[in-house]
Amino acid sequence: MVPELPAEVMQLIASQISNRQALKSCSLAASVFVEPCQRKIYEHIYLSCDKENPGFDCSTLVALLDQSPHISNYIVDVFLHVADSNAMDDDIFEGFGAALEHLNNVHTLNLISFGTRYWNTLPVEVAGAFLSWLDRLTLRRLKLWNIEKMPGTTLLRVLTASPWVQLDSINLAVESLGINKTRPGRELETLDLIRCGDVGDVLLHPEHPYLVASLRTLYIVLNRDGTAGTDLHRLCVAAAETLEHITLRYEISRRPPSVSLPTWLPKLQHFAVIFGIHYDAPSNVDISAPFIHSLVDVVLRPSRAPVLTTLSFHSIIVTRGADQQDLKYVFEDAACLVLVDELVDQHPTMKPIVWLVSTQFSAVSESGQDAHFAAFERAIRAAFPKASAKGMLKIRQEKPTPGIVALTLSIRTKFGMNDPSNSVREHPPQHRSSLEKQRWPWPNTPHLAALRIPSQLALDERNVHLVLLKAQSEAFEAAGT
Repeated sequence: MVPELPAEVMQLIASQISNRQALKSCSLAASVFVEPCQRKIYEHIYLSCDKENPGFDCSTLVALLDQSPHISNYIVDVFLHVADSNAMDDDIFEGFGAALEHLNNVHTLNLISFGTRYWNTLPVEVAGAFLSWLDRLTLRRLKLWNIEKMPGTTLLRVLTASPWVQLDSINLAVESLGINKTRPGRELETLDLIRCGDVGDVLLHPEHPYLVASLRTLYIVLNRDGTAGTDLHRLCVAAAETLEHITLRYEISRRPPSVSLPTWLPKLQHFAVIFGIHYDAPSNVDISAPFIHSLVDVVLRPSRAPVLTTLSFHSIIVTRGADQQDLKYVFEDAACLVLVDELVDQHPTMKPIVWLVSTQFSAVSESGQDAHFAAFERAIRAAFPKASAKGMLKIRQEKPTPGIVALTLSIRTKFGMNDPSNSVREHPPQHRSSLEKQRWPWPNTPHLAALRIPSQLALDERNVHLVLLKAQSEAFEAAGT
């Protein structure tokens, strides 16, 4: 007989169980485990509108929730996968509206498509059901990924549906902006723009000043051409009175980005730069110094960012260099970094600089990775003599570890992911800073923990999404969900 324990204790016990089948077994073993185990099982669901990536299809979910309506309250995190526009079979949306009617307790929502999904190819009733669903949810985070030709009016509803909105590879329809002067109830506090087209027509439209009136955190992944998906300077100016955190990620640091920052950011406390460094032995020359200086020169001046306290760098080093022990890294235009060191030394509120170094090496042993890091650390410290002397420069290494994903050549080939021109890739979760890891859509996926990938393999983010989704759907099927 299982003793009666407080509900909080039962929830804690269930939270420590990572295997879905074990959770099901526990729920059958004693009635006191039913509710906490079902909460854990159905907390995150993958809802598929794609016959090639089965998970919960809408009709299956509706049948489940019709039979056990209490489960709908347990579903707080939904990954909604919509087939790309080449899959024009409307049957994939069967039960779509009915499924959304059941899901009223969702806090985190990801809407994604592989390939390309043009918004205007969605059936009208599907698009309408989705937007009505957004309007009635109380979301904490909303992410849209890989959607083309989105009407401006739709984007406006997206931007006002959650305090944290992530737009990844989103492009607007040129011919359909549309204006809505009504101020929404939800205030946007955190905005992620990840390789987006120009969304500034909506985001910075003079009729929409409320969109950025409460913006505190801005996370930008620059496009391959170094642009930001909107006018970053104008966006920061519009949000200057509330903006506290800015993170810029740019993995093609061989060419300068086409972005700039305003000269007045009175609330800015934290500025982070994440950039890729591509070394090829034996030269090992990095040209990121001007890129770094051009960005931080503004924020490190007290007259421009008077309350800045934290400056963070995250270097992602990719190399196919030899397994050497006597390496020497050279910063081209290192004088730019010396100027940054001078500004750090003079700033009255600056705390220690944190510099995270992630290694993404091919055919390099662990001792070789340590040698690369040691050489890189020497180069950084040489460029920051004053910060180093005061103990203000904190550099740490983040080695690659086996991820929670698996990738096969057949999957990459099937979905057209073997483009040799795509030489710069996003990195899996182990190469993301602590600031970024919360943005990864699967921070807690225990049923995928058995999957592993070779540590030296670089992954494009959408490859990771694909494999995780397929693995998740297979796990659901194996568990009889």
